Amino acid sequence: MNVSVSDSERSDKRRNLMDTLALSVYIGIPPSTISKWRCTGEVVIPFIKIGNAVRYDPKDIQQWLEENTKHKSSGVKG
Repeated sequence: MNVSVSDSERSDKRRNLMDTLALSVYIGIPPSTISKWRCTGEVVIPFIKIGNAVRYDPKDIQQWLEENTKHKSSGVKG
């Protein structure tokens, strides 16, 4: 079975992925912090690795933000 994808469909899918800088702007965290989290696993943000390129799917990021949204204080002071 041969599935054909048009150039415009491929282009649309690529446009939807964010690089680290775009994610940084979107969530308000410096790119260096996002890279550190990705490399150390300190904070697990879903990403896609394509060769040397790292990309983030906005749908995955939205879900990650929703899962990590706190509606009540954990009681930790600081």
